Amino acid sequence: MLTSSNFEINAAFDAATIARIQALENSDMRFNSHVMSAIQQSLPELQEASVSWMFGHFKNPSGELESTWEQEMLSWNEGALINSSPYAQRRHFGFSGHTDALGRTYLNDPGIFWASNAIDMATPFIEQIFQAEMEVAANGA
Repeated sequence: MLTSSNFEINAAFDAATIARIQALENSDMRFNSHVMSAIQQSLPELQEASVSWMFGHFKNPSGELESTWEQEMLSWNEGALINSSPYAQRRHFGFSGHTDALGRTYLNDPGIFWASNAIDMATPFIEQIFQAEMEVAANGA
């Protein structure tokens, strides 16, 4: 499951999927390590998709938003890609009708939904990463 909120993009299995997988015979720490590995491989893939989408769609990319990333493992089954730029949320959702800290009002500043588009771009690659790791886990490696 890939979700975005407050410009943390999270890659994780939902609780029901984790419960089903752990119920399988021989599900142990080996499985957990493969989930963690898949997430660790997925975060750079998601970051690359985000940066690629930004540079391909922003009118005047400065590089600031495109280069302000943190990757975190929150647990063995959840990781986060965080864009800490103060403009990340504004560029995603838009800023139409709002006034910034300098008093400028933006009448027409629609969102470009970069995070949603990056998730869409990266999902097939991330699915391949997870599939490969789960195959290795299932084969006992």
